[in-house]
Amino acid sequence: RRGAWQRSLADQLTMGAVRVAKLLCVVGLALSAYALYVEHQKSVHGDAYTAACDVNSWMSCSKVFMSQYGSILILPNSAWGVVFYLFCLLLLSQQYFSLLLLCALFASLGSLGLAYILAVKLGDFCLVCTSIYAVNFSLLWSAVLLWQRQSTKAKDA
Repeated sequence: RRGAWQRSLADQLTMGAVRVAKLLCVVGLALSAYALYVEHQKSVHGDAYTAACDVNSWMSCSKVFMSQYGSILILPNSAWGVVFYLFCLLLLSQQYFSLLLLCALFASLGSLGLAYILAVKLGDFCLVCTSIYAVNFSLLWSAVLLWQRQSTKAKDA
């Protein structure tokens, strides 16, 4: 059995991991919202609009967002991202760490697939996309830690 100070430390570590995961969700939400904004501006203004993330011909986020791979089931990937990160924030607030782990795993696998498409099929580099991939892998790491702590806490109870 663990002492009170060990439980207190474990609780503090869990709360720290929750804060990190929430911050990652907010960053992912902001990146997804920006991607959605860029897509909207590009669809309204066409080539007259240049996004801040359009650096050159091989490093263009709007080219990636507007490609055939930029949407799933008629919704832009960025809209799915907004929904995903809001859902993850809800899961964190309710401490549903097992479901968060599954969602983060799904997002990380999706990121691997999209990274392949980005590099191999599109031959592009998207700063926003790559940042979202990093957020998803970091969120997966946080979710694993939270799930482990929750599992350990349940065993000690």
